Amino acid sequence: MAIVVGGLLVTHPAHGQNLKIGINPTIISFPDANPTTTPLIAANTAVAVEFQVKDNPSMFPWSAQALAFGDLTSGPDSIAISNITWTSTLTGPCNAECICLAGTASKIMPQLMISGQGSVEKFRCTQTYSLANSWSSNPGSYSQQMTITASSP
Repeated sequence: MAIVVGGLLVTHPAHGQNLKIGINPTIISFPDANPTTTPLIAANTAVAVEFQVKDNPSMFPWSAQALAFGDLTSGPDSIAISNITWTSTLTGPCNAECICLAGTASKIMPQLMISGQGSVEKFRCTQTYSLANSWSSNPGSYSQQMTITASSP
């Protein structure tokens, strides 16, 4: 099972700010596991999200949000995207207010992943993804994409 993280990056600066985001790796996968012994499957690797904000007045907030394109699918079968969750830890230096947030994937409403305000040199949030495992899911090779959008009002 695989999910593409940050398959598309969009920035929406409103006051001349320069927002940059980097995502590595852009594809994660979850191994097969017995739901009885492994109710929550960890992804094969963590995802580093690097963020930089330049030319942003100290009072202006900025954020990064994630939105899935749909549920995980394998042919006619699907698993609700809300079965994907993540934790997030600040693992790089931050010279301003930087917050890395845990969350649950959604195909309906963008989920806040990172927030702060002012100009920020490059910093990193390391995200660890998990998949809720269930006997009700049919075997298959499921996939989906998730967009991470950086913005500043």
